[in-house]
Amino acid sequence: MKVIAFDVNEVCEYCLKDDTEKSVTFSLGILDTYQWNYIRSLLAKENYALAAIELVKMGLKDWEGLKDRGDKPVQFEKESIVIPGVGKTEVITKKCLDAIRPYIDELSVELVKINQMSENDSKNSVTP
Repeated sequence: MKVIAFDVNEVCEYCLKDDTEKSVTFSLGILDTYQWNYIRSLLAKENYALAAIELVKMGLKDWEGLKDRGDKPVQFEKESIVIPGVGKTEVITKKCLDAIRPYIDELSVELVKINQMSENDSKNSVTP
């Protein structure tokens, strides 16, 4: 069996499906073990909306090209908070979260994908 390690410093670039011009790029990251298990505990309680919000708060590392209705750049901001069972962690601010509210579901789906072993990785981990 081939064992593949996750790199919590890995970042994947993502553009929203409806962004045909690819004008905004979101940097999505790998969660650490405590963060990921916190998300899994929310999902186990079927608290999907909160899990999506928390996942984006922790997994969104940056954005480039996001502008407000007045065509002014929206600054990406983070803050450090303590989450019980997770500890001190960097998350995006509520102001930033509010700015991307319509996109939270799509971003959270992509974050789940990059935080799980891909089908290709899974196939490579089993010796025939």
